[in-house]
Amino acid sequence: MLAKSEFVHFLDGVDKVYSDILPLGTLVEIDKEQLSQELVVSLLGDEPLYVMIMGRKVVFDGAYVDYLAQFWPLGLQAELPPMTIHKTMIKRIIAQGYSESEKESSYVGQLREILMKTAIPSHFYLRLQEELDDENQA
Repeated sequence: MLAKSEFVHFLDGVDKVYSDILPLGTLVEIDKEQLSQELVVSLLGDEPLYVMIMGRKVVFDGAYVDYLAQFWPLGLQAELPPMTIHKTMIKRIIAQGYSESEKESSYVGQLREILMKTAIPSHFYLRLQEELDDENQA
């Protein structure tokens, strides 16, 4: 039987190999229930939150995030840093970016290969692992 930490590591690997990687330019609705209520009330109210994917599997601080996105319809703004998105935050896909090219599928394959070879963890699974470690220390 796998320990919880080993299972999280296993899930991270499965995610890298099998999860969909949305194309650049994809417009998605974010599940506001996964955001802080303070942010939702102050910025959004009852309005849905749409973002456009501008980066995929972006590495920083030793781990990667699934997507970097910009608020839609605002787009890239100097005063608004990109939003980091984990795939579980996506409520629905509004419009998928262009993906009907050999270059796109080749790049996605290369991206998966790089993530597996370098063993870079996902921020999502890294945070989950840290929570498990905290539980074990308590």
